[in-house]
Amino acid sequence: AFTLDALLRLNCETDGERLETFAKMVGFPNVDTMADAIHSLKVNMGMRYTLAQAGIADEDVPILASLCRHPNLDNNPTKMTQERLVEMFLAMR
Repeated sequence: AFTLDALLRLNCETDGERLETFAKMVGFPNVDTMADAIHSLKVNMGMRYTLAQAGIADEDVPILASLCRHPNLDNNPTKMTQERLVEMFLAMR
């Protein structure tokens, strides 16, 4: 849940057509609106949605990204390199 909205936006770069179709199937006009709704849901539920809220310092992001290297990432539409993970997490400051 912490990265879902960020991953939707990131994956739209690689698999935009399929994600746009999915967004429309579940009632959103596009992926950005769906990602915004997910973010709003996290806010409304009181979930943490920034690195600062989760107690993660910028200098710890490379470690976090390394810990996220799971074989399931190979199934992600966008190739999730260490650098890409760091970039995604830093965008969640």
